[in-house]
Amino acid sequence: MKKAVVITGCSTGIGYSLALNLNKEYKVIATVRSFDDIAKFKKLKIECYKLDLADKDCVKDTTQIILKKNPNIYALINNGAYGQAGALLDISREVLEEQFATNVFGTHQLTNLFIPNLIKQKNARIIYISSVLGFVCAPFRGSYNSSKFALEGLAQTLRLELAHTNIKVSTIQPGPIESKFRENAYQSFKDNVDLGKSVYQDKYQVMTKRLESNKPSKWTLPPEAVLKTVNHALNDNPKNHYRVTLPTKIIWLLQRFLPSKIIDKLLIKQ
Repeated sequence: MKKAVVITGCSTGIGYSLALNLNKEYKVIATVRSFDDIAKFKKLKIECYKLDLADKDCVKDTTQIILKKNPNIYALINNGAYGQAGALLDISREVLEEQFATNVFGTHQLTNLFIPNLIKQKNARIIYISSVLGFVCAPFRGSYNSSKFALEGLAQTLRLELAHTNIKVSTIQPGPIESKFRENAYQSFKDNVDLGKSVYQDKYQVMTKRLESNKPSKWTLPPEAVLKTVNHALNDNPKNHYRVTLPTKIIWLLQRFLPSKIIDKLLIKQ
């Protein structure tokens, strides 16, 4: 029998790509944000469920449904997340709570609900899809930055606490990847930031122009670029961290060897 792998955030982008490609070797159980997205997975004969990570009751109920049908889960891939753009001065407590509810709290709850099942298996994996913004900050991305920093903290701590078990924990840190992430971030920005009252209006004009553009940066890779690292993390000797895209690898190296004030200057210009 194929090993069962649960993947969150499969509507588009990285999650969708992982679900399609991993389904060749594993039994994929995909989760999506809306019932409309379930239909396309049914056509592909991939098991799929609606999961709203911000809704604790939905997380609990969906987990129970998955485990009832799939009593032996090999891996959980925590990919579900969204990006809230905007300067921290313009991000209310409520908006920040919404960001953390999905990117951090829901992911934490889901992981804890699956661990009792994972720990019963001969081998098991927990993989967190983080970001380059999980170890370095970008201006006007403070809400998303902080959620990914928190996710990194959860992943690293969990890896230490599960070191005595059969579960291996890995974190994948992509840079620019083709997806609807930019489109969704722009919508969240429009919904939650009062542009007319902000002191950053000039900065926002540059940012919104970039968010509105459909042209990816020259460093952007297709979502399949993440597949290679996920496949390795699912195998016998996974790494603790994987970095995807050239900008991510360069920034990680620069951060190790350059003073933080120089890093700050470089990031401010972005």
